[in-house]
Amino acid sequence: MKSLSSFILFNLSLCFFPSFLYGQYGEEVSSSDLEEHTSMDAPKEIQKNFKREDFKPYMLDHFNEGCPTNSTCTKKMGKLYKNWSQTLSSLSQNKKMNEKLESYRREKGIPFEVWVTQTEKHNPELITWEGNCNYHNREGHQKIKIGVALIKNISDLNNLEEKNLIATRKIYRLGHGNKVIRYKVPQSDTPLYIAGDDLIYQRSENGIYYGLSINPEGHLGIIDTVSPPEFPKSMPCPKVLEEVKKDHPEDFEKEIYAGVYCQRIWNHSSKKMDTLLLGWSCD
Repeated sequence: MKSLSSFILFNLSLCFFPSFLYGQYGEEVSSSDLEEHTSMDAPKEIQKNFKREDFKPYMLDHFNEGCPTNSTCTKKMGKLYKNWSQTLSSLSQNKKMNEKLESYRREKGIPFEVWVTQTEKHNPELITWEGNCNYHNREGHQKIKIGVALIKNISDLNNLEEKNLIATRKIYRLGHGNKVIRYKVPQSDTPLYIAGDDLIYQRSENGIYYGLSINPEGHLGIIDTVSPPEFPKSMPCPKVLEEVKKDHPEDFEKEIYAGVYCQRIWNHSSKKMDTLLLGWSCD
């Protein structure tokens, strides 16, 4: 007699099965294309011969195992992302989690969010999503998507950014003596505090938190974080940062950013507040 879980799984497969049969693909798909297939629907060659017993539970999320739901993602990126997610989950109760994740970062890389500015053709080095931001989907303007790359350091993204295929978020920091420092940072987050010259982030994935440091040269590190005595707060931009905005318009691209703002942020090393200049948009 089948168990209840087997019965449920079988019936879920019946519900999911038609999406494989009726995926819309106008072009012929070669066997090499199957390896790099990027949609939740199965390629046409697989649709012809797909059987109920071919269904796997992960296909409820995406046809390629490990790929996030609703993403455009190749088999290769799915495997990399699954490995990261499983590693993070397995270490969630480990007292040395950040130390072990740092070793993982150095060896394999970690997720880093970017804006995808070339959207006509999927880049196999990225996992991408259609954004919900109306500003990035305006008629007559460049379409912007959200992407994730798995990188060891931000220099891994230089080639893609130099070709204008992606854009990283830029932050300018006004530190001691009016020194202005530029950073490339994840698209989706703002820093929690500063340690020396490093921006410190509190990252979260599936309810698991870890600290991320980013220095001006783009070196990443997974670290233990502290709770700052004061959290970042919006403030009027000082004149020196207003000048930065004028001098570096390429870092505040109007197709991506709807505007700019400034924040006061705690520097854990100097025990003083620094100021950040950031661009903002709806995603």
